Amino acid sequence: MKMDIKNYYKHYRDWEEYLYPNTYVLKNKLNIKDFDTLNIYEYSVTSDISGNLVNNKIENFEDYCNLHYNLFNEIYDWAGEIRTVNMGKGSSYFLNWKKISEYGENLFKDLREKNFFIGYNDNDFFENMAALHFKINDIHPFREGNGRTEKAFMKLIGLKNNKILDYSKINNELINSIDWLYGKNKDEFNRNILLEDMIAIYGQITINREIKGIN
Repeated sequence: MKMDIKNYYKHYRDWEEYLYPNTYVLKNKLNIKDFDTLNIYEYSVTSDISGNLVNNKIENFEDYCNLHYNLFNEIYDWAGEIRTVNMGKGSSYFLNWKKISEYGENLFKDLREKNFFIGYNDNDFFENMAALHFKINDIHPFREGNGRTEKAFMKLIGLKNNKILDYSKINNELINSIDWLYGKNKDEFNRNILLEDMIAIYGQITINREIKGIN
């Protein structure tokens, strides 16, 4: 979960059915009602599961939702389901929930046309991964776990390209800050600067398996 979780929920009364009364804690299968306890448990479970997702199919948006289901099914009844409420972070808002399916399918149509970047040189790979990162973050299809699902997905694209993505090489707060600025700032010039920052991040975290001798 995000530590500024109040900013996700405070704008929309529709969220109340997903939260325990008088809290910002999502209802869960373990009936954990303490925010920090759920946060720790959630990260523990998803970290264990994420290492076993290398064979997950990622050809369409349904597969992306299944990836979220596999990560969070032990915790939430709605794992893998597209959110039916709107979400905002501070003064920045994610895609309206009614457009999620359409945008998700179009995103994967574009990915299939680009063959998931297979055969791209490193610079083109980094650029396309950075652009894809912002598109997925803007869609934000789930109530919770969007960042972890995206990272698992991006790692799978990396494997398709014989690359490993090591997110431990970068401070996650830096990625979150760039995401927030990109979502908030609609000016093309400033967005291009932020895109260059994200391209540099993907260059930093990407390892070519054949160069490193990784099997």
